[in-house]
Amino acid sequence: MLTFVCTVLVWIPLYIELNDKNKKENRMKKLILGASFLVALSGCQTTIEDKFEGNLNVPTYGKSKFDDIEYVMISNIVCTNRIAFNLFQDTNKSYRSNVLLTAGTGYIEAIGTGKSLMFKIDGNLYEFESISNTTDFGKIFSKHGNSGHFSSKKYFIRENLIREIAESQEFLVKIKLSSGGYREGECSHININKFSEGDRGRIELQNKYSGIEGFKKFVNAIDKIF
Repeated sequence: MLTFVCTVLVWIPLYIELNDKNKKENRMKKLILGASFLVALSGCQTTIEDKFEGNLNVPTYGKSKFDDIEYVMISNIVCTNRIAFNLFQDTNKSYRSNVLLTAGTGYIEAIGTGKSLMFKIDGNLYEFESISNTTDFGKIFSKHGNSGHFSSKKYFIRENLIREIAESQEFLVKIKLSSGGYREGECSHININKFSEGDRGRIELQNKYSGIEGFKKFVNAIDKIF
């Protein structure tokens, strides 16, 4: 049975890409696709919700013994279309009201130059230029140590905009690629009222670990620490 569950988790992304014919559920499928590439890395020891809990919107807190600088990071914030974020702030950045945001995709691809990151927050557009000269072709890790591709760049974002995202109803993301293409993702909650009673349990689970919940968790964390 455990082997079957593990196999299903690994094949969910491929199945969705090959069988995405139902437009009504397209957004939900994309969210599952975005999360599954990380969840599938986690092994088969626990329940599906346990896998989400340990792998999505993961908090890390710490304090430097050298200079007493405190920091907080929320990692593995995953949106649709395999777009992911990490959010980081320490004492110094907090004084300047800045947040260090790492944005990228779960594919091996170079992020574009210039204003390569765009947010659409409740209809308002924002563009950001990276502080990174080149794309970091790194990894995104599960709690069990497995990994997936994470091509990313870093950006300084004003803290008040992070708070605006956390309180928003619609949060869309666009990452421009050096190839001239782009990837778009949605990080908002899915409207549960559009689905039947039988589907609402899994929609609630997706919403609980959606990208916007990672931003909310980050805001709650920095309010407690800084």
